[in-house]
Amino acid sequence: MHIRNADPADLAGLAEVDPIIEADPQRLADVAHAIVDRQAFVAADGSQLLGYALLHHRFFNNGFVELLVVHPARRRAGVGSALMRHARSECRTAKLFTSTNASNTPMQALLDRLGFRRCGAIDALDVGDPEWFYVSL
Repeated sequence: MHIRNADPADLAGLAEVDPIIEADPQRLADVAHAIVDRQAFVAADGSQLLGYALLHHRFFNNGFVELLVVHPARRRAGVGSALMRHARSECRTAKLFTSTNASNTPMQALLDRLGFRRCGAIDALDVGDPEWFYVSL
């Protein structure tokens, strides 16, 4: 497995990793813009895409992993951890933030393993499922 900047040619393959891309035009546009802006990374094994992450630096002028998606068949195989470590290495600020829903216990466990600490929450994004924020210092 290797991690590299995403390329516009990857967009079609990312639909296999993340079916929401095909169902949600906004998700497709967000990912496409991140690729053009060089804020998207993919994990690949040869020509097969395993996952991707979007990293930007607009969260109060700090790095923020906006989205981390791993192919369902490749979860719990180190892909998400590798993408998050890569995002940390590419982050241009001392702090790297990310968030996940309270219901997303696998992501919370991943962040705990990587040394992120929970630093806040917003209750009103997804009704009944608060968004928990994490930071890596």
